[in-house]
Formats: sequence, C-alpha cells, structure tokens
Amino acid sequence: MDMLLAEISGGELTGLVGILIPLLATIGGVIALIIAVVGGHYRKLQRDDMEATLKMEMIQRGLGAEEIERILNARMATPQAGRLGGLLGAASASCPSKAASPGAK
Repeated sequence: MDMLLAEISGGELTGLVGILIPLLATIGGVIALIIAVVGGHYRKLQRDDMEATLKMEMIQRGLGAEEIERILNARMATPQAGRLGGLLGAASASCPSKAASPGAK
C-alpha cells in the first residue's frame, strides 16, 4: 500500500479522489433509496397486518359488517381515531359487554 501511494503523484491522487467522492456519494444515495423503499413496504405490511388483526378482533367480539365498516371509516375521518388503540376503544364501546348478564340492570 505504501508503495502504491509513493508511486502516485499529487495530480493523480487529486484525480483519484475526484473520482471516488462522486462514486461514494452515488453508492450512498442508492443505498438510502433502497432503505426508503424497503422501509415503506415494511411499514405498509405492518399496517395491513394490524388492520387484519383489528378486523378479526371485531368479528370475534360479535360486531356486524356495518359496524366494522363504520369504525374503519371513522379512522379515516379523524386523526385521533387513526390509532389502533382508538379503534379498539371504539369497537369495545359499540359492542355489548359479555360480562353483563342479560337480566342485570
């Protein structure tokens, strides 16, 4: 390595650095783009998984299709309801309690 550097003159070293800097910047940009695309797809995959889990929980709680649709549409309308916690709270509020007995007042 020392011999290689000793054989390179100042002009050649400047030219080599002038080639390496744009090359490394391009490679870094491509890596950043790949990370952004993969991260976006991963986030969409997680969101879809959470929505499917939410729908299954609402079905298991006995909600009808109209109620599920209303809850999921409410999520789109209000930013606060966009969280899954808000959706689960809305689902439990609209579902009759299974712990209460039918004759209890």
